[in-house]
Amino acid sequence: MADDKATWRKFFDMMEGSVRGPAEKWANSEAFSAMLMNVSSNWHSLNESTRENLTKVMHAANISSHSDITKLMRQVGALTGKIDSLAARLETIEALLTPPVEDKRDGPTESKSRSGKARP
Repeated sequence: MADDKATWRKFFDMMEGSVRGPAEKWANSEAFSAMLMNVSSNWHSLNESTRENLTKVMHAANISSHSDITKLMRQVGALTGKIDSLAARLETIEALLTPPVEDKRDGPTESKSRSGKARP
């Protein structure tokens, strides 16, 4: 088994050695950089045109597109913020308008005179 790995490794090293030099030379060339920029630019253009065409098709079929859903999510977020603000204001107003509740667990309260003795 060790002999098989050694044979395989020798073959790989021989092939890799013959390909590595030209591949590195090509990867460091101006032509490779230009090709990479061209591929990247074309990929971006393809992505944009596909999104635009898909949005048109979805609108024609009366299906919500990504931009529609994003817009709705923003609107829902804004409305949620307004509702939270109004709920907080309502709680404040209710707290100001609601009379304090007496604690009836202790029974009727006795009024005390200035001397501290309970009045009948």
